[in-house]
Amino acid sequence: MAITRTENTLGSASEHHSSVGSASGLASCKVWGAGSGQCGKSSKHLFKFRLGTLNVNTLRGRVCEVVETSSRRKVDICCIQETRYRGGGCRTIKGKNTRYKLYWSGNDKGTAGVGVLVAEKWIEKVFEVQRISSDRIILVKLIVGRCVCTILSVYAPQSGLCEEIKDQFFDQLRAVTVKIPGSEILILCGDWNGHVGSVGTGYREVHGGMGYGRLEPDVEGERILEYALAHDLLLGNTCFKKRDSHLVTYKSGNAATQIDFILYRRNMRKLVTDVKVIPGEEVALQHQLLVCDMRIDIPPKTKRKFAPRLKIWKLKDPQTNSQFQKTFKEHVSASINDADATTEDIWNNLKTGLLKTTEEPHVPSGCLQSAAGVKNIKWNKQDTISFKSE
Repeated sequence: MAITRTENTLGSASEHHSSVGSASGLASCKVWGAGSGQCGKSSKHLFKFRLGTLNVNTLRGRVCEVVETSSRRKVDICCIQETRYRGGGCRTIKGKNTRYKLYWSGNDKGTAGVGVLVAEKWIEKVFEVQRISSDRIILVKLIVGRCVCTILSVYAPQSGLCEEIKDQFFDQLRAVTVKIPGSEILILCGDWNGHVGSVGTGYREVHGGMGYGRLEPDVEGERILEYALAHDLLLGNTCFKKRDSHLVTYKSGNAATQIDFILYRRNMRKLVTDVKVIPGEEVALQHQLLVCDMRIDIPPKTKRKFAPRLKIWKLKDPQTNSQFQKTFKEHVSASINDADATTEDIWNNLKTGLLKTTEEPHVPSGCLQSAAGVKNIKWNKQDTISFKSE
């Protein structure tokens, strides 16, 4: 059984669990029914949200370049593979005009490793990080609009590794996927190290038929397709018709192929507007930056109600002060003479009288600090008796 390491968003106080994650998300998350993929009940405030994935070969000495590229390409969340960082942790990285926070997970040898870069405006929305596998799977949960968005950065074993390592990787991945509720937005980005074929014969439920490379999938590609089919996931960069330069994710010499993929649930297809490769970025030696553009319903910020400042200083004027006292006494005279009134009743009447006095047209606006302040003041019996006698 895989060991999951879960930490808070500050990167401290890690806990170990014997089972794979507790990806329950938020119980109050509201989504539309399956097929629509739209969160919430309004589509008037759609916000562009961009995810990316990139195998950087190593982050050592080039992390600032990756941040600069992500910022320039307006990537909100970027999944990184082959970080070659040891252990697990997080750190904030400052770019030229922005900041990103990097969550990573690696082994003790400093090989492989995965990570997730989160743009500054989304850092506070992250509420859970799970390091499923020390160097191949990391999970980040954050709030996007009205929904919980679960993002996995994955780095599948290379074709030259033994079958046992490959089986272990996909077993861990399946164990994590089944724990994620259907109400959450699920996106898997990474270097899958497999060829799924250009047409997806036999797997058209998950393959869009517009891939690149060899006609039929290889053994590793079949693993990817079987996994996607079992969990109702689409291979995003096979669903959009593109020129070859926007499909090729890996180049080495004269060889060009497609081994990096972004997977998402089929009921999200209406949210996803585009999945493509952005060629020409020099931050990575062989892999190309792959991005996924989505439209997510973000509720508008509620406007604060304007509360005019109260002008207490006007009470310094003798005429205004006299008028205020006269009006106040008229509001509270009836309650003060009630012998059966309790301390709470007396205070409530005094408070109501003060508030009504400030609303009178002939009294200057603001003779108290604030209406909210009056409502929240706690008076004891002695205070009330003193106020009554005055």
